[in-house]
Amino acid sequence: RKDNSGSIYGIYNYSVKTALYLQYQYVDVNYDNSTIRDNTQNFIYGGINWKSTEKTSLNFKAGTQSRDVKDNSVDQITDEDSDNRGLALELDLQYQVREKTKVALLVHRKIDESDSYTAESTEILGGVFRYQQQFSERINGTCDFSYEHADYNQFINYDARKDDLYGFRPAVQYAFRDWLMFELAYKFESRNSSEDIYNYDTNTIFLSANAAI
Repeated sequence: RKDNSGSIYGIYNYSVKTALYLQYQYVDVNYDNSTIRDNTQNFIYGGINWKSTEKTSLNFKAGTQSRDVKDNSVDQITDEDSDNRGLALELDLQYQVREKTKVALLVHRKIDESDSYTAESTEILGGVFRYQQQFSERINGTCDFSYEHADYNQFINYDARKDDLYGFRPAVQYAFRDWLMFELAYKFESRNSSEDIYNYDTNTIFLSANAAI
């Protein structure tokens, strides 16, 4: 699959702490083999970037998304109109609890490409609660609790599928140099699907090095 995307922004600085903006985004999705899934998407957002105090910041945008398949014959093999339209939103709320402690809430909703051959698209609603702690000048820790609900737009002759995905990811970062950081993380994911064949639990351990120049 190959995606081509472009965005246009219009920004109005309402005050030193508040910026309002409009965004239009166009996405052209092309599959190498499953060309019946080729589609174009249009997003129109209105948003606000707000930093009320030294402790609180908010970036929020909401709007509409339309997803139009290029092959009109898809309408004949889906349970619904294949031209999907719906609410799209992104929320990033940050709060500095103490000098070395921060929490964040991230929320998103959109119509996404399907990871299943039995579905044409997927409506996703999810969120992450993140806790960040600075233990020392070089050592930081994070812990993510995530949830995502997926509602699949199935092809005809397939039962409606709904998934709930739960995640937990603690991690420790060590700044070895100003330009080099190591991270050790553990991630647990559990999928609860209306189709039992898609249920799973995963446990993953990561060790990574991140460098910046």
